[in-house]
Amino acid sequence: MRADRKIQNRAIQRFVKNNTRKNKARNVILVIAVVLVTILMTVMFGAGISIFHNFQLANLRTAGTKANGGLYMATEKEMEQISALDEVEATGKQQFVGEVLDVKGMPSQTIISMTAYDETEWGEFYQTDCL
Repeated sequence: MRADRKIQNRAIQRFVKNNTRKNKARNVILVIAVVLVTILMTVMFGAGISIFHNFQLANLRTAGTKANGGLYMATEKEMEQISALDEVEATGKQQFVGEVLDVKGMPSQTIISMTAYDETEWGEFYQTDCL
């Protein structure tokens, strides 16, 4: 029985060797396909992450601030209560100073306004490193 087993092993080895030679082109194409799919996946994930960051930055620029909410005419007590919430990372204050409606030499639709920000409001919500 051992002789039969050796013959079978040799036959299998010969079959594998012949198949490998015959299918060399197919194997090369298969390896190239795997490499190309890997590169494609890497590029797609990289592009997807880049697009995600660009959309976040575009939303920030559209809104003008990184803040997710605002409270109009808040009192000090209300600000302290909001700051104490676990969901709130930072709170800042901004104060409307004034506006100029009619400017000589500029179109009538031109409005110039001025707003004052505290350090937290300016540093946390307006100055950002592209998220």
